[in-house]
Amino acid sequence: MYSIAISTECVADLPKKMFKQYGVEIIYYDIETDSGVFRDTEEINAGNVMEYFHSGGGIARSITPSAYDYKNFFKKILMDYDEIIHLCNSQKISNALKNADLARMKLGIEGRKVHVVDSMHLSSGLGLMVLAAAKCRNSGMKVSEILEYLKQEVNYVSTSFLVKNTDFLLQNNRVGRHLMSLCKLLHLHPVICMRNGELRMWKFYVGTYEKAVYKYISDVLYEISDVDKELCVLTYVGCSHESLERIYGEIVRRINFKQVWVQPASATVSCNCGPDCFGIFHYINREEDT
Repeated sequence: MYSIAISTECVADLPKKMFKQYGVEIIYYDIETDSGVFRDTEEINAGNVMEYFHSGGGIARSITPSAYDYKNFFKKILMDYDEIIHLCNSQKISNALKNADLARMKLGIEGRKVHVVDSMHLSSGLGLMVLAAAKCRNSGMKVSEILEYLKQEVNYVSTSFLVKNTDFLLQNNRVGRHLMSLCKLLHLHPVICMRNGELRMWKFYVGTYEKAVYKYISDVLYEISDVDKELCVLTYVGCSHESLERIYGEIVRRINFKQVWVQPASATVSCNCGPDCFGIFHYINREEDT
């Protein structure tokens, strides 16, 4: 029987049990700190990163797998599968796709069995793309059909998150120092979203972070007819249990999703966002296209 592997990176923030259930193969990023280099999700998680920062640690930097790492990863998978569909973080924010594609070419003839896909999303947005690919594979679709489906799927995934402050975005070159200073001066809390594979500032909320939380949820879920009610993923970094309960309650109060997954972000995502950051990830309704 012809077999297709679906693979992705550990930064695709969905519950591990879902990847296990759908047989998704995972390659891991590393996190470099003053204390050493650790494997994301296996040796270090978001909680560890936050503890490191709060204890006065320096910058924690995420390291994308090298082309050599991807080559070995693909070779191992091809021992059990006929072809691989690998989904990466958006190439406009990461070197993952470039390294994975280079690895594919280094595999020679075997590389023809590897298909590297730009998800054009990150974090749980990437995760939703992976989930879609796995469902397509399990339904019996061919590789060419899955790849074509994914080209359209990028338009039906909503990726955004609210940042409490811009300190971590600055140290990872996601925003400039002038914008960070402006946000601090005016008490602005930015909302960042993915558009055409790029991170973009969507909105700024003025005032307390608590008010910004409710405004963000309201704005993301405002057009209820545009929201697919099948699944919502609440992905967070360093949020307290009480805060998560309030956010979760506000989400389900507005829309009766069939499922809401509360998911801690990977250490890699945490390094870039900082504490008290969370995002709402969901599918966009397709009804108007049917």
